[in-house]
Amino acid sequence: MTGRYIRVFFTVLTLLALASTSHAARRSSLAGNLLIQDADDVFFFPHLVNMHKRMVTFDLGPNAAVGSGGLVFGNESVTFGAFTHRSDFLGALPDAFFTRGDIDHIGNGIGTFPSGGLTAVGPGALNWIDALVGWQMGETPWGLRFSLGRGNSDPAPANVSDDVTAFNAIVGTRIAQWNTDASVEFAFASANDETAISKTEASPFHVGVAVRRTASEESDALTLGWLGMFDWTSGSTDVTPTGGTKATTDHTAYDVVAGLGPVYKPSDRTNVAMYGTFELQSRKTDASSGATTDVRTTRTIGIPGWNIAAEVELASWIQFRCGMRSRFTFKDVHTETATDTHDKNNNLDFGWTTGVGMKVGSLQIDGMLNPDVVTTGTDLLGDSSALFGLVSTTFHF
Repeated sequence: MTGRYIRVFFTVLTLLALASTSHAARRSSLAGNLLIQDADDVFFFPHLVNMHKRMVTFDLGPNAAVGSGGLVFGNESVTFGAFTHRSDFLGALPDAFFTRGDIDHIGNGIGTFPSGGLTAVGPGALNWIDALVGWQMGETPWGLRFSLGRGNSDPAPANVSDDVTAFNAIVGTRIAQWNTDASVEFAFASANDETAISKTEASPFHVGVAVRRTASEESDALTLGWLGMFDWTSGSTDVTPTGGTKATTDHTAYDVVAGLGPVYKPSDRTNVAMYGTFELQSRKTDASSGATTDVRTTRTIGIPGWNIAAEVELASWIQFRCGMRSRFTFKDVHTETATDTHDKNNNLDFGWTTGVGMKVGSLQIDGMLNPDVVTTGTDLLGDSSALFGLVSTTFHF
């Protein structure tokens, strides 16, 4: 009887979650821990789509215009996937390694290209369509993801408009002897922003590589996991005043991440991973013209970074998750104009997350609990916060 009441209680929580603000959930509940495998891994390690032969998944956003959905189907030889979502990043690799890793990363730099540090150009989050294909070459899995992103806004008056078209392609494989996932990413975007007084054009190009070793079906319960990522973005922003002369700003950026730590996976639904990281982000803009120097370089070093996450089965149908992420960052902004200036500051980036997962037959529902609710309660207890901050549903058929 007690078990029945517990099931009813969590069913009510899930129904409340589906009515709350929500995006993708499981990885966010784990503080973006990349050494615990997740279905969203197919977006930056596309060969892993071979693990999901028949799957439909939805991320439910705060309104009908935010979220994602996709279908994967295949056999032992080849697997296909098609997704649609909204995102505001150019490169999937840096977004996964520097954030919670959710594909619907809405709200972090809307209208910008975070991986390239480019000036805001375009109407904001793009509507993306993804096509994935996975196949086997002998014992080695391969995968390809191709994405087309588009954003457009053409409000009154007639001479005001902005639009972005972006392409992204990722090739992934698994290096069996090292038990390691690896991928290479290429991306390009063309953005225009036109007003009554000027026209702004941007054209960033992005490349990246990533590797990751974590627990697998063949691994022992305790594994030493590691990960690494490097990406480079280059482009220019041209601003042409109406009837004036074009001014060009060149942008270059690169990111480096390296991490190492233990991964404990005694069963499919019990995972523990903890790793330290070194992170480096560099952004440079050069708006020099003629004899005038205008160069700005921003470097941010995160060391030590730390990520710990755990997922534990409370019963065969429910899992509890918790994650914590912290890192010390050292930021240096160097500006070269008529005079050189350095602006340095240090910061501690710290946060924790928690959530639950419920499995009913072939349906998996994952929810990230709103941190305010964990400590103060929901409306029922006098707090106005939404019960869940993020929710996703996955059905295997």
